[in-house]
Amino acid sequence: MNCCDSVELLPNPAFLMQSMRHIGYTLETALADIIDNSIAANADTISIQYRWNDANPWIAIIDDGCGMSAEGIKEAMRFGGELSPVQSRNSNDLGRFGLGLKTASLSQCRRLTVISKQDKVVSACIWDIDILTKEPTPKWNALLPSLEMLKEDVIIEKLLPQLDSKTSGTIVVWQKLDNLAENSKKGSAENNFSDAMSHAIEHTGLFFHRFFVKEKGSKIVQISFNGTVVDAINPFGLAIPSRQELQEEKVTVAGQDILIQPFVLPHRSKVSKQDYVKFEGEDGYLHNQGFYVYRNRRLIIKGTWFRIIPKTELNKLLRIRIDIPNSLDHLWQLDVKKSSASPPLVVLTRLKELLPSLSLRGKRPYTNRGTRSISDVVYIWRREFANGKVSYVINDEHPFVKSLIANNEGDVDPQKLSYLRIISGAFPAETFHNDVNDDAKTVIVPVAQQNEMDIAVRKLIASYRSLGMSKDTIQESMSRNELPVSKERMEELLEEEFNG
Repeated sequence: MNCCDSVELLPNPAFLMQSMRHIGYTLETALADIIDNSIAANADTISIQYRWNDANPWIAIIDDGCGMSAEGIKEAMRFGGELSPVQSRNSNDLGRFGLGLKTASLSQCRRLTVISKQDKVVSACIWDIDILTKEPTPKWNALLPSLEMLKEDVIIEKLLPQLDSKTSGTIVVWQKLDNLAENSKKGSAENNFSDAMSHAIEHTGLFFHRFFVKEKGSKIVQISFNGTVVDAINPFGLAIPSRQELQEEKVTVAGQDILIQPFVLPHRSKVSKQDYVKFEGEDGYLHNQGFYVYRNRRLIIKGTWFRIIPKTELNKLLRIRIDIPNSLDHLWQLDVKKSSASPPLVVLTRLKELLPSLSLRGKRPYTNRGTRSISDVVYIWRREFANGKVSYVINDEHPFVKSLIANNEGDVDPQKLSYLRIISGAFPAETFHNDVNDDAKTVIVPVAQQNEMDIAVRKLIASYRSLGMSKDTIQESMSRNELPVSKERMEELLEEEFNG
């Protein structure tokens, strides 16, 4: 094609921002997007502060993260940002499109102020839709106020001292909260504002609950609203014996692992009324059954079966956690708000295969109330699914296996772990398949003798006891692990260990 003339067609900034305000954010999803940025900035504490302010409400999100330089803050306020959605991100990054700070904020307010401190220098940038609208010639001009100019705003003047005590940090301020008033329900505007913030607190407690507790390779983040620390709302309930924690499965897609962990919550007869109500969630157990998808530990989708099966009364205690990395965003079709996604075909296919058996387990508290579940255990062998193939590997999270691969200091010995994986990989799958499908009904028996099994269990009990654990605590812990002895024999060995 021959060269032809071209023209630069820049969008009208005020009109584009007005249009982007209606992407579909709610107050709680908009706040979640800003909290994502604070967590990505390695913040330890995030404080959300808000006031009705005589019908001129404002909201501020303040963190002690790494902060931004003057150039960094301008880049953060640019629509589109410096990273394309298809570019690789840090594995812990909760961002996606480079739009969240702007689109989330401006969906709720008409004036967005971002103030950040880095290397003892405070910088700021402002988008104000009303100012852009009044410009005779449309320009993408954000305001760059000095510290003195910021102090002319009474609200911001009161917030600025909170950066003084921090080595670094960021303040995001929402003012002119027009959409919050427009979308309010019947009743006084002030009460509606208060109700909306209460709902946002509950949403934060659920969608960020895994950041409030210590997980492997992570740190704890504290989030508060007007000085009150948010409590974690774990949709999978308390880690108690009556909760079934079924076997975890790993599905590999494009070289990345997706973890699937099913849970069956306790029947109402197995827990206190208070706990039963606490974990039913908004709209109740029936509505909240299904898959819970986490991206880098942050909940993005809750209570859906992805149209695989309908929600039924008998499945209402079944909830399945799915952990995905941010490197698979494109395959999951994650939306701008990070509140909607669709599993890739290979994952959807595997979920369809798993659901019939999991559904039976979810129904068991109702259909087989008299039988105690024995599946809420950590198995010695773990089933993995990748590239359409199933494999069985020795589970290095099992207490027996941990003891085999530990060095003298109790840490994992890489060489021992390597040997274990070689042994695990040598599992004679074809021979095993032939044996279990033999018409002659071949009987497969354990290799270890009873006394060897007893010795192994005794050592496990002794190791628990050396940690100061009580008999009941040890029994509960051991009931969560697959053991080479029966429940009755385990109780006998416990009795012998504690009572001679």
